[in-house]
Amino acid sequence: MVQIKSISSLILTAILLLSSLCANAFNLPSKTINGKEYYYYNVQPDETIYSIAKKLETTKDEIVKYNPSAIDGIKPHDILYFPKTDAVVEATSFINHTVQKKETVYGISRQYGISVAQLIADNPAAKDGIKTGDTLRIAQFTATEQPKAYETATQPETIETEPQPVVAATETVVEKAATIVDEAAQPAIAVTETIEENNGSTIADIAYNNSGKPTEVAIVLPFMLCHEKALKQDKLYTDFYRGFLTALNQLQEPSNIVVRVYDTTDSISTLKDILAKDEMKDIDLIIAPEDDDHLEMIATFAQEHKCHVLNLYNIKNTLHKENEWVLQGNINHDEMYKSAINHIIQNYQGMTPVFLRNKEHISDKIKFTTQLQVALDTANIKYKYLTYTDILDDTELRALDDTTQYVFIPTSSAKKDLISYASTLCRFKNSNPNRRIELFGYPEWITFKGSIKEKMHQIGTTYYSRFDEFEDSEKFSSDAFKQEFGIKPVSSYPNQALLGYDTAQYIIESVAKYGKFTPEYNYEGLQNSFDFMKLDSDAGYSNCSLYFISLGIE
Repeated sequence: MVQIKSISSLILTAILLLSSLCANAFNLPSKTINGKEYYYYNVQPDETIYSIAKKLETTKDEIVKYNPSAIDGIKPHDILYFPKTDAVVEATSFINHTVQKKETVYGISRQYGISVAQLIADNPAAKDGIKTGDTLRIAQFTATEQPKAYETATQPETIETEPQPVVAATETVVEKAATIVDEAAQPAIAVTETIEENNGSTIADIAYNNSGKPTEVAIVLPFMLCHEKALKQDKLYTDFYRGFLTALNQLQEPSNIVVRVYDTTDSISTLKDILAKDEMKDIDLIIAPEDDDHLEMIATFAQEHKCHVLNLYNIKNTLHKENEWVLQGNINHDEMYKSAINHIIQNYQGMTPVFLRNKEHISDKIKFTTQLQVALDTANIKYKYLTYTDILDDTELRALDDTTQYVFIPTSSAKKDLISYASTLCRFKNSNPNRRIELFGYPEWITFKGSIKEKMHQIGTTYYSRFDEFEDSEKFSSDAFKQEFGIKPVSSYPNQALLGYDTAQYIIESVAKYGKFTPEYNYEGLQNSFDFMKLDSDAGYSNCSLYFISLGIE
């Protein structure tokens, strides 16, 4: 399914800022910033927060704690800074630790509350790596001796309004659903008790059930109720859950759905305990977390118990290619590029593509533009290449034919690159009012706002995205969501409350139509759409939905 939509303004806010973090970075380069020493890491193409966490032997939560903005995405060549952890104190006593399977230097240092530098100082051989069965000396300190394991480069982002606990959100829905039952005087919606266990795994069971075998859905995410203060990632998962509940609470008709909610605490052992619960044997659909190891465990469970797994968070995971029960909730890069290229060839007929390249900036979309050029050659479509330095000058456009219609396609998605040619293209279009002149861009552009967004309108811009720009997202936040929970969702893109709402609606409508959850049901939502295609008889499903969002184009 390809969604084409023209909008007049962008609502959601820009996401990505320069990040800082604390991690196991003793083998990374460092530099001095404002008199302090920091490690730095250059994000490579195709890397994610999760893959970097694995590489640096840290956790995603630890990265997010010191990089609240990074939770919304990172791009190639971003520089991640984090403070050095060189605190080493001569210990008065030691204990021994035997390295277990999959343990890392960083993980062990966090387990005992010491710095990586301290552990390496006491175990020099560990600098070259550790293996299962190794014995490490672990320094023991009194409270006054204890060195800092790390320090913050920047303080974590704070949210003015603290969201209510996840359980409080559940109780709100339970009370309202019970009221509906009483007022309707019929068992249209039955609600089971709210549960909060000491181990933090089960949050709630909510049943919207009339009769017969219900579709049982398990939301299995790291809500991190164990955190004394919620991090931004925890709040985003909570927003997803609340958006999901908002959709359930709007049910006007009976629906055979039971929702079970679990907090993995970002722990593989907790996840193992969750999957071992008796009620999980009857689960029909699991909404899974991002972690690759967690996804693999859930996918194996799903294959054994013949239940579906919906992967909404890990875009690059490929388990759906080999496991028939896994649903990849996001169109992959290759298919996304194919759809975008096909859109260009079909919708810009009679126009000449002009590839814009700024020699001063990195061409992060060279893979896409190279594939596009091959497709244009195959279709016998002529194109031009315009290379400039720093700022595109008006004189450089004078070489273009004065009667031809043009679609400009940059080789970079960066905002600074867009700024380098936007004003010039605006003037070029204004001086040629009778010609079709447009700009084609990239998913990152949906986060741009202000004056640069206005220029995109003036030029006439189309870009592709996995998510739609929901025009009434503010209305959803202030009305439906705030009415339920008394607060607005955390600002993020995609909006996690809307993702939860659309996911619930997709499941509800599928069950309503087929009597049970069926992946083949096509759903077009407020922000997310689901159009799953089964890859082959032994494989799972991939979401084919892609939006093309146009600004300033009738």
